[in-house]
Amino acid sequence: MANDPGFIYYVKNNTSIYKSRQVLATQGLLVVCLSYIRLWLGVRDKYNIPDEGANKPAHYRLAYSYGSKQYLKRTRPPAGECKEEVYGLVCSGYVSFIFNFIGILMIEGTANDQRRTDYLQKLLQDTYSDTDKIEVIDLGKLDPTHLKTGDIIYRENSVRAYHLGLVLLGYVGSTPKFVVAHSTGSSWSNCEENYSSLKRGVCLSDLNELMDESQGKNFSRNYRIVRYSIQLIKPCGNLLTVSYGDQTYHAIEIGSQCWLKENMKVGTMITRITEQTNNSIIEKYCFGDNPANCAIYVGLYEWNEAVNYNYTERIRGI
Repeated sequence: MANDPGFIYYVKNNTSIYKSRQVLATQGLLVVCLSYIRLWLGVRDKYNIPDEGANKPAHYRLAYSYGSKQYLKRTRPPAGECKEEVYGLVCSGYVSFIFNFIGILMIEGTANDQRRTDYLQKLLQDTYSDTDKIEVIDLGKLDPTHLKTGDIIYRENSVRAYHLGLVLLGYVGSTPKFVVAHSTGSSWSNCEENYSSLKRGVCLSDLNELMDESQGKNFSRNYRIVRYSIQLIKPCGNLLTVSYGDQTYHAIEIGSQCWLKENMKVGTMITRITEQTNNSIIEKYCFGDNPANCAIYVGLYEWNEAVNYNYTERIRGI
């Protein structure tokens, strides 16, 4: 607990899905990460941090700590008037942690840095070079009904961003509901609430409440949305079929490779009592010496024939 408090300890040590970039696209990884964070925020009472003396209060969630990018040990907020040493993060520290956790190496900049489309574009391109297309767009004040999980939401004031978080689609029973994963609090008043209130620190907040203009909430009328889209390289490209040896085969992507969907049927049938030989003719057997079985099922090839009598590593066969 002292080395890594809260849900982060559990996720880092027990959630193997983050460690395989081949399993999901970048966008999907972030969604999975956010979903686990949402889950484990709900059981944070299992991770109580005890009172450890003066200005080291007890708390059971990662606190809001203005200016802090360090959550592994108690620290006094590096800026502002609050004096309590807590395990905490500022909003930009929380966002950079999530991105870094899944391998997108975000520098620990400010909220204003992290919402910039040019910065995010380069960040994703540098981290995931094996993609067809990466696009990052500032969509402005997008209607909340059009939001998607993984969107970055930020509050703008005088052309700068002062707070940001990540959008999640949650559910209350069977009713869909957008929430924001963020770290929120105050740097100058009611400091105790930064680590004791359910509505401060690293938390999930109802999006509608955050946009309540009458209450002057975190985003209200000044919110904007940044969205990124990522398309993985398609190993088959636009290739749908392959014609080879008077046969047509469908292309299919398996992992990072392009394969033929159907079994190979190419070649001239010879009977099973005849040896396949290196004679510049692709020869095949058909089950029961019946050509119809090759047409319906598959041609049968000896290993030497299949590799076209060429034993160089990674050489193309028939």
